[in-house]
Amino acid sequence: MKSWGKFLHLDPKVPAKKLRFFLNMDWHEANKKPIETPGLADDHGEIDIPSMDSFFFQLTNNGLFVTATRRNDLARTVDSLAFRSIKPIYKVNGEYSGGLKDEGNFAEGFCFRLNALSGPEDLVWVVCVED
Repeated sequence: MKSWGKFLHLDPKVPAKKLRFFLNMDWHEANKKPIETPGLADDHGEIDIPSMDSFFFQLTNNGLFVTATRRNDLARTVDSLAFRSIKPIYKVNGEYSGGLKDEGNFAEGFCFRLNALSGPEDLVWVVCVED
C-alpha cells in the first residue's frame, strides 16, 4: 500500500476535541514555487503534496513509513511504526480488537487506529488514507 493520508498520535492528556492531524511543513516549501506539472498523478495518487496535513504512507514488510513528500527517492521520513510494536490483534464476537481498529470512512478517507507499545508507554496512531 502506498497512499497519501493524514495521521495523529492520540495523547490521553489532550481532550479529543483539541486533537488535530499533524501538519506537513514540507508543504509550505513545496508551494513557494509554481508546480511544474499540476495534477500529475499515478496509481498511488498525486505526485505533489495535496494539502497541508497530507503525508505519504508506505506499507512494507517491516512496518508503516510516513514521508513528507514523494517527489524524490530521498524523501524525508517523518515517522514510522514497526509491525513488531503493534499490539496483538484478536477477534471477539466477530469484531477485531487489540492492535488495529477500524474507525470508519470520513472526509479524510478510510481511518483506522493502531495501538502499539513504545518502550513502557502505549502509543496510539490514528491514520486516514485515501484508499
